[in-house]
Amino acid sequence: MSNSGGISSVLVEGLHDQLDVELSFNPGLNIIYGKNGRGKTTILHLIANALELDFARFSCLRFKKIALKTFDNNTLEISRLDSHGAPIVSLNGNATSFNGSNASLSETEISTMRQALGDRATYLPAFRSVLERAKGDSSAYYRAGERRDADFDELIESEMALLFSNLGGGIRTHLEQRQIRDEALATAQKTIQCRQWFGQFVPIIRYPSVIEVEETLTDEWRQAHLNVTRREQKLFEETFVKVFRATSGLDVLTDKEKSEDLLASISDLLKEEDFNLPGNESSMMYEKLLDAARQGTKKENESINNSILGLYKKALEDRKAERELSFRRMREFSDSVNAFLDNKTFVIGPRLGNPRFRSTVGFKTPNGHGYGMAALSSGERQILTMLFSASRSKVSSGVFLVDEPELSLHIDWQRIILRELKKQSSDRQIIACTHSPEVGADYLTETQDFEPKIAREPQGDLFDEEDL
Repeated sequence: MSNSGGISSVLVEGLHDQLDVELSFNPGLNIIYGKNGRGKTTILHLIANALELDFARFSCLRFKKIALKTFDNNTLEISRLDSHGAPIVSLNGNATSFNGSNASLSETEISTMRQALGDRATYLPAFRSVLERAKGDSSAYYRAGERRDADFDELIESEMALLFSNLGGGIRTHLEQRQIRDEALATAQKTIQCRQWFGQFVPIIRYPSVIEVEETLTDEWRQAHLNVTRREQKLFEETFVKVFRATSGLDVLTDKEKSEDLLASISDLLKEEDFNLPGNESSMMYEKLLDAARQGTKKENESINNSILGLYKKALEDRKAERELSFRRMREFSDSVNAFLDNKTFVIGPRLGNPRFRSTVGFKTPNGHGYGMAALSSGERQILTMLFSASRSKVSSGVFLVDEPELSLHIDWQRIILRELKKQSSDRQIIACTHSPEVGADYLTETQDFEPKIAREPQGDLFDEEDL
């Protein structure tokens, strides 16, 4: 992976006014192992908020100094002179204009810090199982007469800007604008809800629900299927022209393979199972062409027949390559999910066995029955959403942070979860915090014990009177 933007080290002095922390990271996989209550989750929140450039969050954390260094030797430093003043933010020793509000940073400063630190992080929180309930519209989220959180509208606006940016900006259709707003709204609701439950230092939460996973994969499959259909139509037209030119004597084609070998190759190509494509109309069409080609071999002009068979074989090979390319990313995702499953198969596409089951995403049993996402166990939901986040997050190039990947997973699944997450995010730095020795059992050199030290300088009480 590229080191650009990856975090090489984190230094924290006076965390919670009690602890000093110093961690070094690899460009690829990093596993932080430790007991409860040591501050592992706070470190992930710290990294996520810093890479989000959400420095206002650091007013909600008690510390003396934080330093994040990248593999490009850029250093972000955040410090506090007292527990009530705004944090002081500097990059490579140069102070910024941050005064407690994220809006105080200039566009030039934001651009410079983004270039130095890399993209936003993808963060998978340990409380991800509760996020299924944090979805709905704002009218349901806020009761009549209830004051909206001050950050709520700001979060919606910033998320919409991020989503528009990911799509390349420009004017969008009304439907696309509505979809973007709904997605930004869901992120804002999850984030505000989690901050109410788990503290104001919680970073922005973009962790998907199972419903969001199903909707996204369905759209992805439909778009891939549409692209394949268009390409195959063009391929058929191009092949027809080539056949016409060959039969008219305009082109002289020679194929060294014998008719029997060509027919055998064509038959094998037709027998190969297409990846999750509905029906078999295309294969039926090609079967009819094959029958015609077989009959043609009985005629005198064997040279032309062989040329046509060669064109036919080439068209099928091109079709196969096009389908493999179009559905490769979905196939790789399905393979990772299926690495965890017994007696069932995760399927993307309309092959779930039940004709009344219209979803393009679901599970299929050995006896041919299909069922949807609602029937998933807690562990299966964790696997599906974690792998989805690793491969299809809206922020796809930043550091990948995951807290307690072992949640709800059998010990065998804990052993392979990081392997599959690496496959789905192979070019990203991964930092995982865990309590389970099984998670890092196959990655001893990438694992480090988390043992923060008592702060070198005397600190105040952990809690103020108003906290009690």
